Amino acid sequence: MASPQLAPEVRPHLLRAEAAYLIHHDRTTGRWSYLPSADLPAWTSRDDTQVIDYRTVYEPGSRHVAAPLSLFLDLTAACQCACWYCYNRSGQKLDNELTSAEIEALIRAHAAYGGVEVRLSGGEPTLHPDLLRFIELSAGFGLTTVLVSNGMIGPALLEQLAQAPVSAFYLSLQGDRETHDAVRGAGSYDQCAHSARTLAAAGQRVRLSMTFHRRNQHCVDHVAGLAADIGAAAAFNPLRPVAGVSPDDMLDPQEHRALVERVVALRAEHPQTRLDTPWAYLTAPPRPPDTSPHKRLGCGNGGLSVTAVGDCFTCGQLAADPAYCIGNVREDDMLTIWRRSRGVCPVVNAKLPDKCRQCAYLYGSPCFGGCVVSALAVNGAMDAGDPYCFVDLVEGARP
Repeated sequence: MASPQLAPEVRPHLLRAEAAYLIHHDRTTGRWSYLPSADLPAWTSRDDTQVIDYRTVYEPGSRHVAAPLSLFLDLTAACQCACWYCYNRSGQKLDNELTSAEIEALIRAHAAYGGVEVRLSGGEPTLHPDLLRFIELSAGFGLTTVLVSNGMIGPALLEQLAQAPVSAFYLSLQGDRETHDAVRGAGSYDQCAHSARTLAAAGQRVRLSMTFHRRNQHCVDHVAGLAADIGAAAAFNPLRPVAGVSPDDMLDPQEHRALVERVVALRAEHPQTRLDTPWAYLTAPPRPPDTSPHKRLGCGNGGLSVTAVGDCFTCGQLAADPAYCIGNVREDDMLTIWRRSRGVCPVVNAKLPDKCRQCAYLYGSPCFGGCVVSALAVNGAMDAGDPYCFVDLVEGARP
């Protein structure tokens, strides 16, 4: 992978002072972390650090961040596929999509606000003619730049992407050849696997992403094995019941537990391969409680999703439902949209379920209370509990 070349005006380190803690981003490595507020004086005196002081935006101790950390940016709605589970119903290019100049302005604004990551998605982002320009711009600001793709990348562009300053490629692989091609068309599996091999061989970070459900849960071993073979990582994330997807295709808690336990077992079989799935922490006892002010609780407080026509959502899974749109970047700037939404957005302000508040895993693991979108779709309310959670099957989860 080509190392990102920071623009001359960009300092190697970013420090954001929030109401209750600091956020440090090393723009040369892409790593970011939380620091205690007491460390601020040590950073303000450094010439290699840009400091953005957001301490007065919210009340002292607030968990809200004053600007999004991650920008999930749909470059186009166009896609070669029409997957039945697509959360934003990609397929055809829309007449009123953001122009390249508007997309570049969003990346610049995100950098100026102290963002740390940009995820370029769609639709299929590799269909956008200015994709490489957006990658170079984002990397030049020191933003962690992730490309989310179906892997159906033409040979000329694939050769260019192999040398581009992309932090990671998330390629969607939905099972073995038969299962994947049944959703995306004949030859799509081979094309995605070829893209993954080519990028990994060039030294790029590649992750195979599988959305698991009843129709492909049998493919976990295959995807993990392919990732190990080509030197990639793999992530297994649950199907969300949005955009017309039926809850009947979701795994029930027992099935989900079995899949998670299988992923954990595969880690031992492929020790050099990173295999992720969100609920893996439930296969081990909870850790000592994390009561730090930056501990994530609830949804919608880290990233902003912007669709191909500029509509903004605190969760991209809701992009097909205009009722949850919090603004449009053609009408207001991102920072205004973000801060205004903190007080009114139902996703951000959803209460933690009582069950979660009493659970030892809430503070003793990466758990943040589950997905409010799934809770709403299956259980009728955002605070009704994530239907995928199988903590009730785990002994000793609560005090």
